[in-house]
Amino acid sequence: MKKIAIIMPHVSGRGGTENVVSIVMKLLQKNKSFKPVLYIFGGSENKEWLEGINYKETVFSSNRKIRTIQNILSIFFCMYRFIRKEKPDMVIATHSITCFVLYWVRKITRGNYPIVSWIHFSLFAKNVKNKYLCYADYHLAICESIKQQYATLSVPMSRIYVVNNPVTQANHLIRRPKDKTIFLYVGRIEFEQQKRVKDLLDALSKVTGEWQLEVVGDGKDLSHCEEYSKKLGINERINWYGWVVNPWEAIREVSALIMTSSFEGFGMVLAEAISHGVYCISSDCEVGPSDIIKNKINGELYESNNIIQLSSILQEIVNGLSIPDQDTVKCSIENFYIEQYEKNYFRALDEISNKWYKL
Repeated sequence: MKKIAIIMPHVSGRGGTENVVSIVMKLLQKNKSFKPVLYIFGGSENKEWLEGINYKETVFSSNRKIRTIQNILSIFFCMYRFIRKEKPDMVIATHSITCFVLYWVRKITRGNYPIVSWIHFSLFAKNVKNKYLCYADYHLAICESIKQQYATLSVPMSRIYVVNNPVTQANHLIRRPKDKTIFLYVGRIEFEQQKRVKDLLDALSKVTGEWQLEVVGDGKDLSHCEEYSKKLGINERINWYGWVVNPWEAIREVSALIMTSSFEGFGMVLAEAISHGVYCISSDCEVGPSDIIKNKINGELYESNNIIQLSSILQEIVNGLSIPDQDTVKCSIENFYIEQYEKNYFRALDEISNKWYKL
């Protein structure tokens, strides 16, 4: 039985990465070939996603962000104690700097286990210090474009495994309204930065006809976005629901989901929506959406930051654009559903283990 340690930094407990890690941990726990443990240095604010998972955490009393030498030293000693106690056969890191710290922990403790990076964003995003990824021995890529990014960092292709992200196949389809247009946004509310809700509001302000927008999510810019929508004269068409634990159970009908991110890792919300038969409109940001969206089959891509193109696509939907039926949309991502994902992920772990231990 292989002991697998997954290590991640402080998280809110409400993000897409947490959802993916939760699914993977449960898959590993039910497989008799693996004994997994999750370690969160910095802790998780929300604990709901950790239910049923074997995890440990260290909560720092001060700055949770990995920015200073003091932070890195604190993390080093936390990792050192964790590794010495757990004695894993493989360590998977979801943060680039963690790969660097683990490399030195392994060196000092004379450990013999592979370090595997598992990054959930573009490797060139601001929060990813990609120079530290070279300290990992192998890499799990959540989409083909991230595999190519690893290659540009001079990582040998033989050390990169594309595993995608797991999508739970929905047991129901979300109705598509016949006599009106309902757009949907699900995610963190950021005016600009990564999520660029501003782009969505600007595009909708140019769309004529009958439409409404349902916004599910919260964030530091929620009030700013509400005020901006009032300034644009469209706030009366928008319902701001805030955080919803299970949005796909709460949403009754929708014409199309919209994602305006400037960068993503995989774009989990797109896959989840498609699983429910929802047509998706997404920015063609650096990684993620192009692996999921099949043009005019389950959605459409627009050039990032191109407000005119986005508004044109939305206008076509309001005007009655004929789009594929919901069953066609749902079946378009069969390779991402959990059954196939489980095979891909476990195959990657087995191959990494065999290479490292020369089995």
